Amino acid sequence: MKTLDFDKSVSELVSENPDLKDIMAEAGFKDILNPVLLKTVGKKMTFVKGAKVKELDMHHIEEILAKYGYEAINAYPKVDGEQRKVEIKNLLKKLNQGVSMHDVQMEFMEKFSDVTYDEILEAEQSLIKDGIEVKEVMRLCDVHSVMFHDSIRSTDEALKEVKGHPLQIMKMENDEIDKLLISIKKIPFDREHVDEIKEALLKLKEIKKHYGKKEELYFRKLEKYGVSGPTTVMWGVDDEIYKNISALERTIDKDNMESLRDRLDTTLARAQEMIFKEEKILFPLAEEKFTDDDWQEVYRDSDEFGYCLISNVEKWDGYHGEKKMEMSSMDGVVKLPTGELRVNQLEAILRTMPIDVTFIDEKDIVRFFTNGENRIFPRPLSALGQEVYGCHAPKTVAIVKMVVEDFKSGKRDTYSRRIKNDKVDILVRYYAIRDLEGKYLGTLETSMNLGKLLEQSVD
Repeated sequence: MKTLDFDKSVSELVSENPDLKDIMAEAGFKDILNPVLLKTVGKKMTFVKGAKVKELDMHHIEEILAKYGYEAINAYPKVDGEQRKVEIKNLLKKLNQGVSMHDVQMEFMEKFSDVTYDEILEAEQSLIKDGIEVKEVMRLCDVHSVMFHDSIRSTDEALKEVKGHPLQIMKMENDEIDKLLISIKKIPFDREHVDEIKEALLKLKEIKKHYGKKEELYFRKLEKYGVSGPTTVMWGVDDEIYKNISALERTIDKDNMESLRDRLDTTLARAQEMIFKEEKILFPLAEEKFTDDDWQEVYRDSDEFGYCLISNVEKWDGYHGEKKMEMSSMDGVVKLPTGELRVNQLEAILRTMPIDVTFIDEKDIVRFFTNGENRIFPRPLSALGQEVYGCHAPKTVAIVKMVVEDFKSGKRDTYSRRIKNDKVDILVRYYAIRDLEGKYLGTLETSMNLGKLLEQSVD
């Protein structure tokens, strides 16, 4: 492959490589065939500047050159270090301000040959720090990734090839999700196939398991490495995708399906775009940041959420085994004002209660949760010792913060919210825990499945 230095003038390169005239004319530089222009303008013009003036795609130019055995160097303006981050952030800001995707992509290609996943994340995080609302970044999250589709620099993601490794499991789930999305798109969108569409959407709701692992296990750990804004955005988009899948599965029928066509197409497209963001941004970031201890915890806690569209998950040979948590002797006794219990009795009682219980201390740290058959919301062991707000979806964090602040100030002592639809009826209650002098000790969250309790109320 012969090298062309695009820092040189057009005239100089053609002089060195006479066949370049016809090649570059094919690439869109028609004026190069004009001898007068080549001798005059060509002495000052470079192909990089010319591509910018003519709005030619440099990637396309490189493909044509490669076809004839040429490789271009210095084909893109040199933007390095901190300036790259500023430029990428400014490009995303222009998208948020309504500048067309085409115009922003053209500007991107003028300045960069590629972009790294962490540069995209840093740009989004910087936008949020600058005051742009998370909702606004969420609205354009898909646009951001689409703009960089062909330009994200590939990385060596060896862990995705390791049998049973958490990343391989996530990749396998994504492969199955993608297959299902493609199959749904192929179903004829008519009254005769509405049941088939509903059945496929019901199957697609398993995506909740995949998103749950990503949010509770990956996002939480990335926060300790300083990555928070973009993961909050991605979590919010996950919620929107799942909410739309559920709503479509529940409501679509022969009479209204035409009115829901756009919503279905948009939801399927967003789910596929999320696969791209995970594969090209999230997973490489996790592989770079996570320590072996992180991966051990992710693997241990993955079972808590279940697996999406896959079965017979292979064991990971690199797993060291579950560490025994330090616990008081099961024969020990807990003495209380109204009686005493052996530790094993107390543990069994808490495990058997028909409610889900979580306790956070006065510093908002998760200290305890029950782990019985009546669990409603998954809780990974890695949540223990972490701030409670990382356990909640972005849309509920504000509510939880308000409740906790009200408890601390004494404004209220309880708070309830109900999650009810045709599938579940769950009552979530929060209680301020205080000592006998009224000092705030923490918050107790209880969740109970009212529908299940009513079913079991009479033997």
